[in-house]
Amino acid sequence: SHHSSEDLRAFWRATGVSRQNGERLAPAEWPAMRALGGETVIGEDLTLQLPSGRTLSILISAAPVRDLSGAITAAAIGFQDVSQMHEVARLKNEFVATVSHELRTPLTSIRGSLQLLLADDEMLPTSDGRDLVQVALKNTERLVRIINDILDIAKIEAGQLP
Repeated sequence: SHHSSEDLRAFWRATGVSRQNGERLAPAEWPAMRALGGETVIGEDLTLQLPSGRTLSILISAAPVRDLSGAITAAAIGFQDVSQMHEVARLKNEFVATVSHELRTPLTSIRGSLQLLLADDEMLPTSDGRDLVQVALKNTERLVRIINDILDIAKIEAGQLP
């Protein structure tokens, strides 16, 4: 659809531009304005609050366009809507955290039971039996470490852990 430059200006005046952390950008910090100032911006992850109320997560790149004498006459801007990508990442992190927590409880119980078995010679009279339980305990502890690592990675991705 064709819009006048006045419509376009009104649209951008009514549009909020923020970083992913929610910090609003002044118009002078917008990639298009920075490109008009001679800067090249590559793949900046921003959020647009559109006049309609809709929010978009976008990757935006902008570059100055120069005439033959080298003067900047315009800015070339590329947008990529990454809203769905952000949503998928959020769902993945929620899923990872939920599954990891759900696995942690039974593993803690298994580990405790194996430790009790090993501590009681009457329940495990043979060295073969103790060896088998020792292997199971070692692998249970390995699983606990893996789950803790997965939870740490999810926390790092969510920005909750340095």
